[in-house]
Amino acid sequence: MQENNFKSDLIWCVIPVYNNCRTVKTVADECSLYLNNIIVVDDGSTDADITEMFSGTTVKVIRHKKNKGKGKAIISAMKYITEHGGLFMITIDADGQHYPEDLKKFIPLLQDDETSIVVGCRNFNVKNIPGSSRFGRKFASFWLRMETGISISDCQSGFRAYPLKYISKIKLYGSHYDFEAEVLARAVWAGLKLKTVDIDVWYPKPQERVSSFKPITDNVRISLMHTRLIGRRILQLIFFKKKKAFLLKDDKQLNQKKNAKNVNPVSRKRGNRLGFRIFEIFIRIFGLQGAYGLLYFVSCYYIIFDCEAVSSARSYIEKRFPESGRFAKYFHIYRLFISQGRQLIDRFSVVCSKKDLFNVKINGYEKLENIIKEPDQGMIILTSHFGNWQIALTALNKLGKKVFLLMRKEDNQAVRDFLNVGYEKGDINIISPEQDFGGVIEIMNALGKGHVVSIMGDRRYGAKASKVKFLGDYAYFPLSAFAIAASAKCPVVILLAAKFSAYEYEVNVTNILYPRCKGRKKDTELVSWIQEYANILEEFAYMHPYQCFLFHDIWKDNK
Repeated sequence: MQENNFKSDLIWCVIPVYNNCRTVKTVADECSLYLNNIIVVDDGSTDADITEMFSGTTVKVIRHKKNKGKGKAIISAMKYITEHGGLFMITIDADGQHYPEDLKKFIPLLQDDETSIVVGCRNFNVKNIPGSSRFGRKFASFWLRMETGISISDCQSGFRAYPLKYISKIKLYGSHYDFEAEVLARAVWAGLKLKTVDIDVWYPKPQERVSSFKPITDNVRISLMHTRLIGRRILQLIFFKKKKAFLLKDDKQLNQKKNAKNVNPVSRKRGNRLGFRIFEIFIRIFGLQGAYGLLYFVSCYYIIFDCEAVSSARSYIEKRFPESGRFAKYFHIYRLFISQGRQLIDRFSVVCSKKDLFNVKINGYEKLENIIKEPDQGMIILTSHFGNWQIALTALNKLGKKVFLLMRKEDNQAVRDFLNVGYEKGDINIISPEQDFGGVIEIMNALGKGHVVSIMGDRRYGAKASKVKFLGDYAYFPLSAFAIAASAKCPVVILLAAKFSAYEYEVNVTNILYPRCKGRKKDTELVSWIQEYANILEEFAYMHPYQCFLFHDIWKDNK
């Protein structure tokens, strides 16, 4: 291998191969002249035993038993390299069209810039260039420019260098040739840059070519991927807050922030001012029903283009409707999105009108009266992502007590402004869990004075949790509310609000628990109370399946 002043062991060369046994060995051997770490990903080849071909060499072979596609092959290599301490991955095609000696052009660029994808732009001023390749290059470059606003001359080239530190954090869905279009667009959205380097290319005569590209199938996949990407690009202005270039943040600083504030990893923020304005116009002109109608189109967009949103809802849907097939699950998720949208519009309508638009019936209020009569008796209102807890909290105005909400600051400014999230108002006060001891001191002080503290009971946000049965499997529920109640010797009131019609909600406060601990093993003693809470939520889920907005896999939330 030729010497260079960069740590070449951190750079790995990846050669995806599918039925190119005549050329892959030569390509790998030549790449070994420039880099130490070579991976050949055999994506289900049937023309030769690729593993046997490289037996006794330093080349690492990863094999897929079945053909999964070029994208999956690259992702498999990416995972392997990351696990073995590699920082960069350079991909090169196995059919011999690229010249391995051009690896020397990539390495200096990686040394100078560790936050860019480097794409090799092929020299098409040579013989035997297929007309489809010329058209494909222009076609792909056009769509990349539409999706990102960035133009490069050859975004279809498979000769590329990826910074794994950042690429591995991007959620990617393409599994075949559509992967190469997707990864560039999503990398730009995440804040990475695209660089190019001129490379030479060789194409054999048409009768000698061996290609795994399927003109019809793969072009359909690529077209669908561009449809998804361009759709997200267009509708982002309406429905998404712009995503910051989070991949380029200092990792040490980000980790310190997570440890200090116990926050969730950065994720897409849905909702911006323009989107809320559009719904506000629909509400004013067409009323609630008109705004509800808009949700059918918005929810279609999320189902088609927002894989992250669909994935976040899937865990609950699969537990609630275990017998459903694939199409039925998507239909359930679609209905769930519409239901959530309606309740967000309801909340928005209350904020805009500042009137009591909804008939809120309180079921079990008489049970609270005995607690309310005791001026020094505090209580915990346990809310959840089941039903419209924000609408339900409006019923607390009748309690005649000061209310404290334990909640994190909403980092989407548009959501804070339009939905009044995180603002103190009237008798509503905010306790932040991001302060010292998670706000427990302030909570205990409020309860000791006979006030009401509202705590979210179905999401742990990194706090200690208990494992209990829920919807046929074991899930993790936070024990903090029950531990605080046991220490303060106060009741826990389960607050649930179900929407029954356009203007009607029923708030249920009939379930009042009195968790107590006799010994020091609170984790064990409180499990029965948490299980009872989970049973109450499960009953609600069966009665109102499309009003459970967990959007988080609490069955796997074991950290």
